Amino acid sequence: MGRKSRDKKARPTTPPQDGPHDDGVHSAQESAAQAPHRAVSARPAKHHHQPFQLLPPHAALWGLALLAVTVFSYLGALQTPFLLDDPVHITKNTVIQRPLLLSALLADPRAVVTLSLRWNYLMGGLDVAGYHALNIAAHALTGFLVFALSWATLGLMVFRDRYLRHRESLAAVAALIFLLHPIQTESVTYIIQRAEVFAAAALLASLLALLAMRDRVTPRGLAALVSACVVGAYSKPSFAVVPALLLLFDVCFLSRGSWKSFASRWPVYLVATLATLLSFSVSQSSGSLSGNTAGFEMEGITALGYLSTQFGVIVHYLRVTLWPSNLCFDCGYRGPWPVLPTFLGDSVLLPLGILTSLVAASVACWKRQPLATLAVLGSAVVLLPTSSALPLADFYVEHRMYLPIALLALALVPLTHEACTWLAKRTGAPQNVLRFGQLALAGGVVVALAGATHARNVLFSDPIALMEDSLARAPQNERVHYNLANAYKRLGRTDDAIPHYQAAIELLPNIIRSYQNLGALYMQQGKPELALDVYLAGVAAKPEVAMAHRNVANAYLRLSRGEEALAAADRSLRLDPSSPNGYRLRGDALLKMGQRSEAIAAWRDGLARVPGDTELQERLSAMGSR
Repeated sequence: MGRKSRDKKARPTTPPQDGPHDDGVHSAQESAAQAPHRAVSARPAKHHHQPFQLLPPHAALWGLALLAVTVFSYLGALQTPFLLDDPVHITKNTVIQRPLLLSALLADPRAVVTLSLRWNYLMGGLDVAGYHALNIAAHALTGFLVFALSWATLGLMVFRDRYLRHRESLAAVAALIFLLHPIQTESVTYIIQRAEVFAAAALLASLLALLAMRDRVTPRGLAALVSACVVGAYSKPSFAVVPALLLLFDVCFLSRGSWKSFASRWPVYLVATLATLLSFSVSQSSGSLSGNTAGFEMEGITALGYLSTQFGVIVHYLRVTLWPSNLCFDCGYRGPWPVLPTFLGDSVLLPLGILTSLVAASVACWKRQPLATLAVLGSAVVLLPTSSALPLADFYVEHRMYLPIALLALALVPLTHEACTWLAKRTGAPQNVLRFGQLALAGGVVVALAGATHARNVLFSDPIALMEDSLARAPQNERVHYNLANAYKRLGRTDDAIPHYQAAIELLPNIIRSYQNLGALYMQQGKPELALDVYLAGVAAKPEVAMAHRNVANAYLRLSRGEEALAAADRSLRLDPSSPNGYRLRGDALLKMGQRSEAIAAWRDGLARVPGDTELQERLSAMGSR
């Protein structure tokens, strides 16, 4: 062999790089040469020569274990009844009860949720257990994605061998915290919030697709990313943050400030940006970004007013994440969230200062502790669509922390492991004591969270207890009073329902639903005079709502006051000329006044407007006319 060949053979090999690593960590060769007693740091060279893997060798076993833990923790939720908006989207939703059209799905910003509800309906009709089972399975799958992302991230070159020996157990603990945290019950047990679960799973899958393309962009990796983006974009509009989250992850762990490394992945960001545009376009065309629950034109909520509350809300999110006590299922509707009674008061500056300090600290530790950077800034990115200047009717909702808990666990678990190791070295504790202490700490946290989740699901299983719990924490919440009154009404406890309908009206007199339900309750009790008083108050509060006038017309009919009923029905038709109920009431009022032919004409006008309406057809048939 020649000299040139011998030189080539003697040249030391350098591990492949993910990108520039100017985080102050010496290479394995430098550490071994400078400190022989730290020769263990030479291990990364061997590790990074191995092909990068997204999953550990025993991934299937971990997946089954996480599924078993999730099922065991949520088994008691299988018979929890439909809550809040569940009836609107499930039991009263005729869309899922018939074949779905592709054109309708493409225009539906939550088409994946609609498809899942359709599948549940085909499998078991309106049996609530099947809907819960799918939510639990989706939650377990998302937990497995948290495990996979944690395992793959902790094995990246940026960490050298810092977590290499323990990354499987660290990833498992992070996934368990995510799966068992009691705040997650709102996303899992409250069925329609599966949209949050689906969107989070799609975001995690997008991050894993980015990791798969850390060295080079591949058709397989892009196909996986496209699939995740389509699912996410049609799960929930908040998925639109995907480019920002991918960029943050890239800067924290892959490119590390290298423009060349970042630019090589431009197809990834093109796909993510297109997904954002798709999500925004579908949401805008469907009107989901404006209306009674979201949008800059919401009545009574300004962009600045909403933004000013969110600093305190986010601090409260962090508090209940780190110490999950005083959780509240429905406390933030139109303002009364459980931040005001705490030490934060109603100020803006204190929570703003706390959040600014956290962001500054996370940016400052980007080089040495990128996990903390991802946890803080990643959570901010995920919360941006709901905790910014875009007004939402719900100021505070706990299911918004569904994915941020995964990002926080991904950082807190390894950092706690490092803190325990450092403390053991400082105190001279033996390795077996360190391992036992870490195991006890992790086990204690997991058991405590599992117990809290079980208790939370017990509360969810009783709608009255759940609403009473929310009311105790947010007594100024109109929607809680309304839903608690509905729960009492369904059980026949009308005397308990009445004061809560009245309280809801006092808190938000411009919302018509409580007038309608309270009046209907009085009508069922045979008290049309009281019902009329309530309905007239509803008209005074919202004279532009046609339904309020129809309620008045119905009460007048019960009192045999035909002329007044006719006037109210005509007012409703001027506001909503396409309502079959308006024509029905007009004909009923004319018939009450003895004007049979005019009544028939009114019902025929209604059928001309709304062909096929069964109630109008029945009235005409009863009169011997069609």
